[in-house]
Amino acid sequence: MFRGGPFIKTWETFWTDPTSGSQALTAKLIRLLEKYLDDSPHHIGYQGSSDFLEVKGGDPDLLRFCKWEQRVADTTLIMEKIYIFNIKDEKTLEALIKWYSQRSRTVTYVREGVMRLYRQRKLEKYEIPKQWSLIVAQPLVDLVCNRPVEVPG
Repeated sequence: MFRGGPFIKTWETFWTDPTSGSQALTAKLIRLLEKYLDDSPHHIGYQGSSDFLEVKGGDPDLLRFCKWEQRVADTTLIMEKIYIFNIKDEKTLEALIKWYSQRSRTVTYVREGVMRLYRQRKLEKYEIPKQWSLIVAQPLVDLVCNRPVEVPG
């Protein structure tokens, strides 16, 4: 998955610092992100969610692509907070990820933005890209960069 590669390492945080010599810290970060984000009820198409029926009979490839974008956006926003607040403690890291996935207003903003993309692409009969590029990433970049600022609390 994207979290194990250069995507997450570019942040150069305590958890991803290549000079630390330990992959255990990165593995711990990835484990917490997967635990709280990957099968979270805030993802589009989650059974019982307001959009479940809307995406249920749709294109499964488009849904999978949009869910992947949602995970990328969520991970980016969490990594930004880890970097800004210079989080080095595992309990604080877990509390931040938990807060983001369960109580953050930003997670709802991202979900609504990804659902708008899903609806637009469904209407346009969007072809899922074969590889990542700047053009493919632009809607996601816009979504992340234009979100309201929120401080964990």
